[in-house]
Amino acid sequence: DELLDGLEYHVGGGVPAGVCVDVSHLFLRISPFFRLYTEFRGTIMAAQSIMAEKESHRGRKLAAFLEAASHLPSGKRVLQLPMLLIMPIQRLPRYQLLFQ
Repeated sequence: DELLDGLEYHVGGGVPAGVCVDVSHLFLRISPFFRLYTEFRGTIMAAQSIMAEKESHRGRKLAAFLEAASHLPSGKRVLQLPMLLIMPIQRLPRYQLLFQ
């Protein structure tokens, strides 16, 4: 929230198109939190392989649970667990694109 609020304040405040705004200080303030990504990246592969192993050994029960969990009560589909697990890792390249 802090990053989004800061970006909206600095960029959304009527800055004319084509004008560069320095937002690096916003990222420096939240940079300690990026260490979590390193830890998460190190465990994501293990989590995915454990899930695959569990699905193969207890296929029916786990598959049924994951299928049920992928639907909202309203009937709409939501992202499945493996897709949700990878989302934090996919966010990092977006920050790099923002700076380019």
